[in-house]
Amino acid sequence: MELVAHINNVVIPNLSAPSGAKDRLFAGASLARSSRLLGAILTLFDTGFVDAVGALLRQILECWFVGEYLLLAPEEAMQKLVEANKYQMEKMGNAGWEDLGEFAAAFDVDSRQINWATLAGRIGELFEEWGHEGAANRGKDLYDMIYRSQSLLSVHAGVGSFAGHVEVHEKFSSISEVRTEPGLPMMPVLMAASLVCWLGVRVSEEFGIGTARLESLLSDISTSLQRIVDS
Repeated sequence: MELVAHINNVVIPNLSAPSGAKDRLFAGASLARSSRLLGAILTLFDTGFVDAVGALLRQILECWFVGEYLLLAPEEAMQKLVEANKYQMEKMGNAGWEDLGEFAAAFDVDSRQINWATLAGRIGELFEEWGHEGAANRGKDLYDMIYRSQSLLSVHAGVGSFAGHVEVHEKFSSISEVRTEPGLPMMPVLMAASLVCWLGVRVSEEFGIGTARLESLLSDISTSLQRIVDS
């Protein structure tokens, strides 16, 4: 996809900042990570693993949440990220990774896990504070549409992720290697591309990189998504 190539060849090579500017650097890293995940989604899609892309879509949404948080409220976001990192390192330390537990203790911050639903709501609040009219529910809507659905269908083992592998016939049922996907299989790919492109525009603006090509690609992706919705 041209989007991944543009981000990797045009945007990422121009993402640099003083080492102390961790908020800007991690905002750039959120784009790099999401672009990498989108590349993996495209590879899975092209090789017949359409039913495996959902988990990566949810990861891309998490990158989008964190990237936007770092751009909208950098100090607040970095504090939350460091707290979440300490929380996870403490958990690993308690599970036997003693070096990580000792390393976590050196961070003079609270230990607190990120609640993604809460963060989604906070992103909406920040959009409104920055003057983006009608954006109060943007984070929550994305959380409900992508995070919740892909948690059910792709991330967690259970009825939601297993049911598509069961083929029901007139007198018996059988198991299929490839899961039957609800809806249109191209939809999660385009949703992932939209999030990555959107974040690419925002990060490029922050670093003073031209956004014309990304904005054009975002328009094309949005048009394709709308066609699927309308069909």
